[in-house]
This record gives sequence, structure tokens and C-alpha cells, in this order.
Amino acid sequence: GPSHWMRRWAGGFPIYVDHARGAELTDIDGNTYTDFCLGDTGGMCGHAHKAITEAALTQLGRGTTTMLPIEDANWVGQELERRFGLPFWTLTTSATDANRGAIRLSRMVTGRNKVLVFSGCYHGGVEEAHVEIRDGTIGLRNGIHPNGVDHSRVSKVVEFNDRDAVRAALADKDVACVLMEPMMTNFGMIPVAAGFNEFVREEIPTMRANRQGRILVTSSVSARVAFGGGAHYSAAKAGVNAFIRGAGFELARDNITVNGVEPGFIAKPGRGRMGSEHAIAALGRHIPMGRMGDADDIAHAMLFLASDEARYITGQTIVVDGGATLPETGYAVEDRWGRK
Repeated sequence: GPSHWMRRWAGGFPIYVDHARGAELTDIDGNTYTDFCLGDTGGMCGHAHKAITEAALTQLGRGTTTMLPIEDANWVGQELERRFGLPFWTLTTSATDANRGAIRLSRMVTGRNKVLVFSGCYHGGVEEAHVEIRDGTIGLRNGIHPNGVDHSRVSKVVEFNDRDAVRAALADKDVACVLMEPMMTNFGMIPVAAGFNEFVREEIPTMRANRQGRILVTSSVSARVAFGGGAHYSAAKAGVNAFIRGAGFELARDNITVNGVEPGFIAKPGRGRMGSEHAIAALGRHIPMGRMGDADDIAHAMLFLASDEARYITGQTIVVDGGATLPETGYAVEDRWGRK
């Protein structure tokens, strides 16, 4: 039958849908509604959008559920990076799976177990979010079965918009991540207090309060290697490195480290716009390690600087360029751009 939240809607019974198009849906009795949910944003482009319907039908005709990648995934990844500026993406089948993945990564990076949520929230089927404040302490909401989980060991819960409660919850240094909506929507619409979202995102004040933190910055080998017509770029990256050193010195007293990674030439889609294909291919041969770098090379350096193994390193940058800028390499700027 329908999920419990559907049965709790006004009227005493759920709406059975006959069809939906655009921002409207029509029930089996012929009533038309304006849909403000849109599948919890899964249908943000509108129901039965012609382009989406045609694309889905085309793929259905080619086969689905192969559990193997297709070429379209490369384009989708590149387009998501172009739109949102984030290089790595993984697609999940539900918000629950997305939250589970985020929690797992947060625990791996921080070494902490607890997830901070807000009383009355909903984040899918993740166990950590099945809690609320009851009689001033943590309890399970809506009579949910504990499912063998000691929620006091994996969850913390505070009231939405309560800055002091958030500070207190984070002060114990046992929270891996915070799950939150920009506006509470699980039991009516609860507007966010002015500045509350920004407050939760304020990393440095929280790090200082906890006397612990890692700040990672991406710079470039251009901070130390000049090239014709690129003085402004090199100067900007040199400024980034100066920030890393200055912030590292300033925040060290609060046990906050500030470090950076200087990538060299990294192979990725779109790299060809920085020079001819011949010049880019030739560059790999000039790098001592015999190849251009890739995203994993940068990610591994970042993970090291974020780990506890790097707790005594601050104000530094790691050059990740396969040895290209070593003095012994005889790094030729002409070769870099294919110019003689």
C-alpha cells in the first residue's frame, strides 16, 4: 500500500495519480493539482518532459540494467563538472543512497562516527537520521524500530536554527558531518533563521572552537614556473602560495593546518585548448615520470594532507608534476606550449 506519509495527508487518504505533465498532476477522479514537490526535485524539469521522455525511450530500446558503463556517462560527468565545478561524481538511485555514501566518506576522512541532524528532519532511510529530541535527550521518531542500532553512538540531534546547540554538538569533536536541508520541510515548512545556513558552513570559526581542522588549497606549478603571456596567472598562483604560508602561520596556534597541492600538467577532458594536440603529447615525453598526471594523483596528495599523518605539516605545498619542474629536468617553457 501507499507509504505512511502519503496516508497522513489532509483528507484521510492519498492522492492516486492518473498522469502528470509539466508542473501539474491529475488524479484518478480528474482533479488537477499544481505539483510543488516534483518528485523531491527528481522531476525538477517537469513531468513527462518531451526531451527526457524521448531519451529514456531510446535507452530502453538499447537495453538497461547491464551493470556496466556506457559512453554517455563520460558526457554526463563532463557536463556536471562544467555546470557545477566539481570534478568527481557518482550517481545513486535514491537520496538515501546518496546520504549513505556521504556519511561513509565523511567518516573515512575524519575518523569520527557521529552524524549531526536536526530534530524532525527527514533524510531517507539512513539510520543516523531516525532520531529526534525527546524530553531533552535523543530518541527515535515516529516509533521507528531501532533496528539493532545504538543511535546514541552514531547520531547527535539538535533543534533547527539553534546556533548554541550546534556549537555545543560540534565542540566534542566526534561529529563526522552535518546532514541538513536549507529549509526544514518534513513537517510543514520551517524557514531558516537569517544567517543560520551560513553559520553552519563557517569552517574556520568552528575549527578554532574545536582547536582542530585541515584547510586544503589547490595552487599550481605556475606559481614557480613562468611562461610567456602568463605573468598574471603565475602572479595569482604565487599569491595563493603566499596565502597558504600566511594562513598556516596564523592558524597553527589553533591546531589548524593549511596546506596546498601544486598540480603540474594533468590529463583531463578539454586539456587540448591549452595547446595543440602535438604539443600536449610531446609534453608527456618531457616529464621524468613519462606521463602527464591524472586526477587520482591530485586526490591522493589531498587525502594525505587531510589525514592525521600530516598533522604536523602546515604552510606547505606539495608539487605533483612527475618531476617536471625539477632543476635537473631542464624544464623548457617553449616545449610546454609547443612554441620555439
